[in-house]
Amino acid sequence: MWGCGASNNGPFGMQQQGTFAAGSPSSLGAADGYNGITRITNSNAATNVAWYSGSPTLFRNLLTNAGGMTLIFRPFPINTATFVTCYAGFSSDFTSGNPANGLFWRYSTNASQTPTGVWNLVLDGQSVYTCIAPMTGTLANSWLKASIVKTNALAYTASLQNLTTGDPAQSFSGTLALSNINLYMGIYVACNSSGNPGNKTCDIDYISCEFNSAH
Repeated sequence: MWGCGASNNGPFGMQQQGTFAAGSPSSLGAADGYNGITRITNSNAATNVAWYSGSPTLFRNLLTNAGGMTLIFRPFPINTATFVTCYAGFSSDFTSGNPANGLFWRYSTNASQTPTGVWNLVLDGQSVYTCIAPMTGTLANSWLKASIVKTNALAYTASLQNLTTGDPAQSFSGTLALSNINLYMGIYVACNSSGNPGNKTCDIDYISCEFNSAH
């Protein structure tokens, strides 16, 4: 994992962005038979929080045709999923729900982050793939496995699977424009309007990323 010298380190060497709810990030101990679940909670309206790597990486530094990046997370396990944005993967800016650069899986009800109300793969601000049935809607309280694997210098395959239901993963293969942009890895949770002052929550179970030894 990454390390970070900042004073706001979270568990696993991650860092925090935004104003979290009191006591967040927190450890759930054993949840659903798993140990070490980390919960991040955004308790404010029209704000965002993120839990992401303390240092960036470059796409070209990922190990080709290997395990890539994997995040296992549970969006909206409790509380509300209205007026929200949640994404998991690589982003150049975890203060934004639609950063200029990034490759991540996102669910949003924000009209400026289309398509809304469905999980979709976003590359550099544009949706390139939208999940179809049975993986539709918020998938709230389901454990999801998001993976991004580098398959060539600029090529990738990204997949999203609902581990709770056991449905097959949905995947998309594409190409990046550049391989040398600084990208952080993590989870973003936002309230995209003033209409949701309640808690917006995401649980994180597993984080993995494999790198080249030379670049």
